[in-house]
Amino acid sequence: MVDFAGVHTYPIWEKKSLDQAMAFTLENLQAVQQALPGVPLAIAEAGWASTASEFPAEANEKNQARYFRELLGWAGKNHVTVFWFEAFDEDWKGDPNNAQGAEKHWGLYDLDRQPKLVAREALPGLANTKKKKPLFGGTLSQEAAGSRIKPVLRSPITSLLRPWCIQCHKPVRPNTLFCARFGR
Repeated sequence: MVDFAGVHTYPIWEKKSLDQAMAFTLENLQAVQQALPGVPLAIAEAGWASTASEFPAEANEKNQARYFRELLGWAGKNHVTVFWFEAFDEDWKGDPNNAQGAEKHWGLYDLDRQPKLVAREALPGLANTKKKKPLFGGTLSQEAAGSRIKPVLRSPITSLLRPWCIQCHKPVRPNTLFCARFGR
């Protein structure tokens, strides 16, 4: 028995232009849905690089922000869970001799933890963030406060995405995969 299937979609890696990105993503989902009828789907990884020596014409913050908006807009209307890759740029990835390599530049925030265009658009309060100031430290969720479970940190990014039950596609509490009906 499979609870759900996760689809990874990176149109820019497949040399798709920004105008082709959503169609490519939907084709991926449809192909998996046809192969696994009746299995709920989630987009387990999706993203767009903001810098890349491999595809410099398509990799920029403006394109990253547009793909993010379009994907999350579609996902919200269709009740599909999306895990965006990734929160922060990571300079240790990829070729250490290529600082502009795509592997290093998928984050919503840069290496200094400053918001890129996508984060500033999604979270307008970040627009006035000064350099080197911590953006957020997170707060304990109500569910974790005073309990024995490991605390879950919430940030502006996690509160941005409305979670949906991967079984019935109804809204659920943050940091859960299933609603009360399908709880595990």
